[in-house]
Amino acid sequence: MGHLSQGGADRDLDRPARTGRFLSRRDHRPARRRCVHRTDHRPLSSRRKKEMNVSIRKTLCVGWIGVLCAAAVAARAAEKAGIYEAAERAERLVVHITAPNTEGAGILVHVDDKYLYGITAKHVVFSRGKAIAGLQVALRPWPGRRIPVEDLKLHFQEDLALFRAEIAPLGLSRAEIVQAIPMDQLGASDDLDPGAAVYSLGHSAAATWISPKAALRFSRNDQRMAFLFESDCPQGHSGGAVFDGEWRLVGMMIEEARPFCRALRIDPVLQIVQGWKVGVSLSPPPPRKRDQAAPRTVNVAVMGFDNRSTKNLPHLGFVAQDITTSYLHTLPGVVLVTRDRLNAVRKELALPDTLKPGQGVTRVGRQLEADALVTGSIVRYDVERRTFEGYGTSALQDVFRMALTLQILDVKTGRVQFSKNFEVERTKQYPKAASAPGEPIDLTSELLGALLAQAEPDIRSALSQVIAGLGTANQFIAVPVSSSPAGAEVILNGIYMGKTPITLQLALDLHEIKLILSGHEPWVRRFRTEVGKGIEATLVPKAR
Repeated sequence: MGHLSQGGADRDLDRPARTGRFLSRRDHRPARRRCVHRTDHRPLSSRRKKEMNVSIRKTLCVGWIGVLCAAAVAARAAEKAGIYEAAERAERLVVHITAPNTEGAGILVHVDDKYLYGITAKHVVFSRGKAIAGLQVALRPWPGRRIPVEDLKLHFQEDLALFRAEIAPLGLSRAEIVQAIPMDQLGASDDLDPGAAVYSLGHSAAATWISPKAALRFSRNDQRMAFLFESDCPQGHSGGAVFDGEWRLVGMMIEEARPFCRALRIDPVLQIVQGWKVGVSLSPPPPRKRDQAAPRTVNVAVMGFDNRSTKNLPHLGFVAQDITTSYLHTLPGVVLVTRDRLNAVRKELALPDTLKPGQGVTRVGRQLEADALVTGSIVRYDVERRTFEGYGTSALQDVFRMALTLQILDVKTGRVQFSKNFEVERTKQYPKAASAPGEPIDLTSELLGALLAQAEPDIRSALSQVIAGLGTANQFIAVPVSSSPAGAEVILNGIYMGKTPITLQLALDLHEIKLILSGHEPWVRRFRTEVGKGIEATLVPKAR
């Protein structure tokens, strides 16, 4: 053994020495043994080969998962960064308004070479019949700098004021201000659907900005000028901004309306500002590049309108139906079923004058090749004539009131997609009673036009949900309603639904329910539909 070892050593020593990156055979062997971890040269068993293959696959799989996770994290980080960048840009529109006895927020709408202009809630800057003294404005990009408010314009019907402040105390030019406060952040409140994400920004009494990164929820429009969203409207938010899901300005907060916060819609507010002869620098953001897709349309049939008011006008329902048809014709994306087609199907199916849920809506809609059916009722139409006498003269006033119930039925599901009651009032004045007509004039068309204008945002929202197929509002939940004692009338969102006990099929949304029973106090609640939850009401007898 010693000879063999010596011989091997002599042979290695006789060879030229290896330098650089090459190893001697003796140095190389242990390394090879360490890598293979074997001391013999027997072939690997099939079991061992499988184990090694599984190990290799696991290693590769873990590697690919790591790559994919890293890519996903990077994408989420980029998206989050984009959201926060948009939020930070939008937040610069909001200013802090202070005075010795008031504090609130405002929104910049215009900057010229000498002044900046902003809007706020009237009660922030006007109290006890006069403007609040010592008003100052602080802009978010320049903390610590405050500039005095020089002038105010007030809207006496809405909680709205326009303020003006000179930019000279900032020591900045118009270009520098606009560069720091991008004005291309204007949105459209008409584009908001129930449940859509919104964000609010105001200023708290603790001198800190309140900007929730968690989205709030748009609830519904509140008449022509305002909308409601789900928020507790913290103190100091009056005059603050409401942004949509992409942080575009859509409203200005004015007051609490529990469980909501009420905001003025930015569209009509800016129209008022322009009516005050003030420019508006706000503009929509540049359009994003998107794949061009064919515009989506919804086929709508208008039918079954009737008159349930006490006014004996047999044709009032048909007038309402014709005006509704004409009005829907002006909405983009709406294709109306022709009158000839309606009459042919009505005759073929022997349809009743009115069409309600559960009366073959799906069959009728498919026959008409419609996606949605629009129907409704005139539930109130009355005229009150008032006479005023005094100082040797007499005046006369006619007060017209009309209420319309609108329903939109989804042909695909056969259920009510939208149901709401709308009311309007108009007054005609005659300074001299002798100049008034013997009978009140006919304001039917004007009243119906005003009602439909009031309903337009809700109609748009409901039809867009029909187009979407299975939107939030199409997910119906069975909600049992009971009362003690039973037999109470159920009014849901202003619409009579039947008597308790009853099971309602309701969309995932906020609703208002009212139970009425003779001899008992009305029972009113607002609630959000939830799976497995019903409504149980204990009615209180009226005090005698």
